[in-house]
Amino acid sequence: MVRESGMSHWRMAGEPDLEELLGDDVMTPVVRSAGVSHEELRRLLSDIGRRIARRAARAESDYAQSGYDAAFWELRALR
Repeated sequence: MVRESGMSHWRMAGEPDLEELLGDDVMTPVVRSAGVSHEELRRLLSDIGRRIARRAARAESDYAQSGYDAAFWELRALR
């Protein structure tokens, strides 16, 4: 996996990023058939990516604040 600089998501090594995907010649007819422009699709997918990243960050924060990790390791130490 590759962590992208400045991004809060992971992607598999070799997997295209959004710009590479939208720049692919195969995507032109696909985007056209959807009735949107490359720019509209880029904005939509970027917005979705930001929403997913925010939700993931909140979930991670909620999990960390729950104290589950600390309690788990304390119980494990008692064994």
